Amino acid sequence: MQRQVLVAVIATSALFVGAAYATDAGPFEPDPPEPTPEVDSLAVTDRGCRGEIRSFAASKSGAGGTNVYRGVVETASPDAELTAKVARTSPENADIVTYRAVVRTIEPSNGTTSCKGEIAYRLEIDAPGGVTGKRVAVYLNGRIAHCSAGSTGPNPGCHRLYELARKTPVASNQSTAVG
Repeated sequence: MQRQVLVAVIATSALFVGAAYATDAGPFEPDPPEPTPEVDSLAVTDRGCRGEIRSFAASKSGAGGTNVYRGVVETASPDAELTAKVARTSPENADIVTYRAVVRTIEPSNGTTSCKGEIAYRLEIDAPGGVTGKRVAVYLNGRIAHCSAGSTGPNPGCHRLYELARKTPVASNQSTAVG
């Protein structure tokens, strides 16, 4: 009798485990991969000699992790191009996820030398938030230019990112765009 009960328990257990595998449910399912940040777009919206471009900076967080940044960067030539990279800088288990976006200028070897340049840009990145929020710092040629932060809990603020910017070298290689 005990043997029949043991066989019935083993058979029932195997049935539940098989059902869990068949439906991709249960404790055997792996955690989904962490979403990675991406540069959605980097666009040059205007270019010219210094003083010709309206200088402004703006940032906006949108739905689903999208962040948009606008600004003007000084260049050696109005013919320069821009590149952008974004990387996560916080650990995987962070409640407030932190990202670093890096915008750099690429000066042409045969660019205009009659004037120093300015380039207006629009950078859009997709940076998924953490359990309670996220922070994004945008660097232009190694200097912090924008910061945005949001949280469902206490405000994570950007003051810490500005402090870290003075101490931490800027580098990333996650996702790249050229504008």
